[in-house]
Amino acid sequence: MTVEVEFFATLRLKLPKATYRLEMPDGSTVGDLMGALVQVVGEDFRSELFRGMRFSPEQLSL
Repeated sequence: MTVEVEFFATLRLKLPKATYRLEMPDGSTVGDLMGALVQVVGEDFRSELFRGMRFSPEQLSL
């Protein structure tokens, strides 16, 4: 399946592109998608969004 991820706010400013389109296998989880994004976007994405492999609390607030 094709998944399109669009970034906003801080991530949009820090990453090379605002939108990424990835091919993910059927049955993929959000965790699988996050792992694929780290591979495509790189460590800037991981360090901005994750602490270890958990979401940063400030990234989950609305």
